[in-house]
Amino acid sequence: MQCVLDLPQDLRLRLHLRVSCAPADRLCRTRMLLDSALATARTIEDLDSRRDALREIAVAQAEAGDLEGALGTTNSIPEESDRAWARVDVLVAAARAELRELARFPLLFQLDPANYRDPQLFRATDCYGNGRVEVPKLACLATVYTMIARGFGKADAMIDDFYADPRRSGSCGAGAVAAKLPEGVTVDGPGEERPLDPEVLVARLREGLPVILRGRSANLVDHFVLAVGSHRDRDGRLVLLVNDPLPDPGSVVAKRRELVVEPVREAGLLTSAA
Repeated sequence: MQCVLDLPQDLRLRLHLRVSCAPADRLCRTRMLLDSALATARTIEDLDSRRDALREIAVAQAEAGDLEGALGTTNSIPEESDRAWARVDVLVAAARAELRELARFPLLFQLDPANYRDPQLFRATDCYGNGRVEVPKLACLATVYTMIARGFGKADAMIDDFYADPRRSGSCGAGAVAAKLPEGVTVDGPGEERPLDPEVLVARLREGLPVILRGRSANLVDHFVLAVGSHRDRDGRLVLLVNDPLPDPGSVVAKRRELVVEPVREAGLLTSAA
């Protein structure tokens, strides 16, 4: 799976691998606990105490990624002025949570030798088509796996952990392997690739789970990026924030890109425009 050197304007995105992990289950339990706390808070008779409890719960909901629920909780605060202040706290908490989530999965550059434990692997070549290609040019998915591993607590993860060493017998052309992801973190297999559904993608990002996307350009060369966040632009279009392990031509650093996704005629596919 060879990586292009940039994301072309006609890139087609598909949901390649779905990340599942134990942290998502913990987040679900956190929200359930907050729901229980909210039910209890609404029974508090003293208005000032009820206001403070509801405000604290709303902030916690925002930090857990449930902005809609948090704003709903503020509506239970009796006084309008108190509701307004609570909404400010909620929006600030949500913004901080978003920044933390974006920073959680580091931007890594697949052509950077510092991201390889074994310098010889960085200089090695692998089977591709009828010839051989330098490993770093083929390591986009392995680099994405490394971002995921570090984001879920495996700080010492390196690209070597997720790229089948072509110098070993039987590994020629094997490419990326996900076996060394942290315990509790799994990804769907390549055979389970599916069309990119914006609603599903956004829902998973709100759960704190990144999404691996495969792009295919007009020259049919694969590239993999990691979606770590999203927002809507002024025209209501979905904008994905993605970690791209390859830089722009002439650059030497990886880049977080904003990709606007819009429907195209081809069923089940979305096109992106940088």
